[in-house]
Amino acid sequence: MESLSNSIITSCIKALPLLTDNTFSEWKSQILIIFEMLDIKDVFTLGIGELSKKTELMVRGMIMIKLDSKTIASVINQNNATDVLKIWTSIINEFASNDEANRRRIWSELSYLTLSETDIPGFIVKVKSILVKMNEVGIVVDSDIVGFEIVKKFPNTTEMTVIKTTLDHSGVPVTPYLVLKHLKQHADNIASSAPIVQSSQVALFTDASRLCKPKTHNTLANHPEEKCWKLYPHLRPAFPPRTSGSRSEST
Repeated sequence: MESLSNSIITSCIKALPLLTDNTFSEWKSQILIIFEMLDIKDVFTLGIGELSKKTELMVRGMIMIKLDSKTIASVINQNNATDVLKIWTSIINEFASNDEANRRRIWSELSYLTLSETDIPGFIVKVKSILVKMNEVGIVVDSDIVGFEIVKKFPNTTEMTVIKTTLDHSGVPVTPYLVLKHLKQHADNIASSAPIVQSSQVALFTDASRLCKPKTHNTLANHPEEKCWKLYPHLRPAFPPRTSGSRSEST
């Protein structure tokens, strides 16, 4: 049974994500499960009990290898580098402190976030991460206010204006997750239409005639791109003019 328990703990440690700005909630949930398996959770969350020297070293090593370089620079210093409880406190203060300065910092992340139609999935991930942080530090704002804060970031394009109008007249609270749902649908529509564009581009370069076109090299041609006359007209050899006799012979 002990070997099974050790195997499960090892698997959980391997599955623990790197701690970054976007993964704190998931990271914290998973590492607390590991602490509970090791029977040391109360030491970190309630300050009850203490760690043996061996356990402290093991947990410190586990945490250190699960921090990305930016997080290490933010939470590790000469005063806590050899004390896992101080490192834990530093991590909580960095990512989940409910003091006013930290709350302002997290709200500013949302306020200054920009939306580009070329990376809607990335925007959705960032917004979800910020919403988790807001919950962690106790930022309580009406969900429709947060929703409209996101809508304000829509670029002034026809497609985004349609989404905004749909939300305005939906008759339901414009929550952040409703806005993100519409954005995801829009991103999916963009992705589904992409192969059509790609197919037309591929067709241009796979003409069965093997002939190159002005300013376009055909990949099926029997010469490399760097020697293509159609692409680089200055490379075309200067052929001598044909004589009338040669034309009659060729015909």
